[in-house]
Amino acid sequence: MKPTLYLETTVPSYLTAWSSRDVVMLAHQQVTHEWWESRREAYEVFISQIVLDEAAMGDTAAARRRLALLTGFPLLDITQEVERLKEAEKTTNRVFWVVLQALEDCPAKAKP
Repeated sequence: MKPTLYLETTVPSYLTAWSSRDVVMLAHQQVTHEWWESRREAYEVFISQIVLDEAAMGDTAAARRRLALLTGFPLLDITQEVERLKEAEKTTNRVFWVVLQALEDCPAKAKP
């Protein structure tokens, strides 16, 4: 069985963006491309509706590229427990990802 991985929005953003002029950002993009090509298949990758919602934001053409890249990955359920924690803590989506990852058992909770 492969280890599970929760893919957050930064990955498809780096993969579909134009090459950055900023050397640090460009390095992030290059490392992400290398990981995507050489290591992605080593994991059972999951996403959530949060990732899809964020990927759909911004420039229409860029959003289409990000969403196309995310097609086919199973979605994790966002349980009532996760929603309660999010509301109680007034978390941002980034913190929500951590809560989701901590509370979800990826294989058991993923939607088909």
